[in-house]
Amino acid sequence: MNVTISSNYFRLSGLALLLGGLMGGVGQLLHAGDTPETVAEIPGFVAYAVNTHVLLAWASTLILLGLPAIYLRQAAKLKWWGWLGLPLLFIALMFEIFHGPLQIMGYPIIFHNVTTPEQLQVINDQIHTLATDQYPLQLAVLIPLMPFLFIGLILTAVGMLTARVLPKHVGVVLTAAITLLVLGMFIKIRVLDVSFSYLLLAFAYIGGSLLLGSSNPAEVTNASRPARSA
Repeated sequence: MNVTISSNYFRLSGLALLLGGLMGGVGQLLHAGDTPETVAEIPGFVAYAVNTHVLLAWASTLILLGLPAIYLRQAAKLKWWGWLGLPLLFIALMFEIFHGPLQIMGYPIIFHNVTTPEQLQVINDQIHTLATDQYPLQLAVLIPLMPFLFIGLILTAVGMLTARVLPKHVGVVLTAAITLLVLGMFIKIRVLDVSFSYLLLAFAYIGGSLLLGSSNPAEVTNASRPARSA
């Protein structure tokens, strides 16, 4: 059975990825530290954190909306292991944005009554260390995040390059973003400190490719087994 997916779906998904990737890339570049350093910084820090994470929340939502189209566009040529990139990346990106609601809704409450450096230090320590000793189920979100992200990205990039449905440069851009993300974990320089923003911009690049290159519908083939003779 062949299922035809409208080219309009890929255009809209490409637009979602393009906007989400650009918003996320900018949001990550603007992203400040996770906590204020002094009591005097609290009002400005909280306002900045809330605004930045509202931007990132919408960016992540748009990326997740457009994500399935990357795989569906390559459905005719994508290997089975290439499809694994979709659930892995979806889960990783969803887990990654879980801290956003904390800063959007929680920070105005958490820091509201902090008036001394000692109180601020206690709050900052709690934010940085979390409470995995008291609530070990937090690890069910924290532990899978990075493995799912990197495995999902690698499967997606290799799947693109081998399926050869999307232009080759799209897979190359995603591969370059993955490489910078890995380097950023080991080399502490400013240009790599923001390597996650490069990944989000790579999604914007993929979205642009889908938006501009989806003039034709795509077919998803489900090869059913022949019926047995009586």
